[in-house]
Amino acid sequence: MTAKLSELRSHLQRALDGEEADGLDEFLVANSFLPGPTENLELAQTLAGEMVRHVDSKGVRLWGLVTAWADVDAGQARAARPREFLPFCGALCIGALGAASDTWWLSAVDRLRDLATDPRARVRKGVMLGVRRLLRADFLATAEELVAWIEGGRLFTMQVVAQAISDPRLLVDEMNAVAALALHRALINTYILLPLTYRGHPDCRPLRKTLAYSLSVAVAALPEEGFQTMQRWAARTDPDLNWILIQNLTEPRLADVYQTQTEVLLKMLKTDQ
Repeated sequence: MTAKLSELRSHLQRALDGEEADGLDEFLVANSFLPGPTENLELAQTLAGEMVRHVDSKGVRLWGLVTAWADVDAGQARAARPREFLPFCGALCIGALGAASDTWWLSAVDRLRDLATDPRARVRKGVMLGVRRLLRADFLATAEELVAWIEGGRLFTMQVVAQAISDPRLLVDEMNAVAALALHRALINTYILLPLTYRGHPDCRPLRKTLAYSLSVAVAALPEEGFQTMQRWAARTDPDLNWILIQNLTEPRLADVYQTQTEVLLKMLKTDQ
């Protein structure tokens, strides 16, 4: 990345000076690592950091750049194609600008909520990384906004929330852990209202897959309250919810550290099957 940093800065500076942004766009696309198994995350994170350096002096121009990338829809950038890197970067950088400046914070929250419904998993990953930037800047204020995201009942949006709050480094602070567990309660209580027949729908699978590990992060950060919550859910005898609980209980962060609690709950859940 070091060899590319000066080139990135040069393209970004020209875009900030009011010149055509095409050079920056094409630089990002050419270095996207797409098509391929994963995008160039290092480049995207470096770009976000470079943009933050200019947010006070060039905020309006930066906002125009990142929202233009975010607007690159599936018709212009199909999944796994190089130009999909632009909306991925757009979402991540929207979060970075919102985290770095109170001027853009609320606009970033609103824009990321809209982008969280994108059918492309990589774009939603960019949204998740953008939300994590907001959470690192102010976890509790961002978590309060995420409650409304969950209440909207959009499956992809809920998946983004679950992914974003499942970073253990964000939950070292006890108040953050309390908020993360509360968000998981809202997520799972909303999920289990879905008919069992719908939970196998393709749009539902990403949320189900994420909940199968994300809850364990919140429980590990707040074990006493977390295991009590899991025990209440285990008593519901919902087979799909039981599967989610079992997957979380077999995560090493719970199974290896809280052996007694996990064994009791696993026995309870497997008896119900």
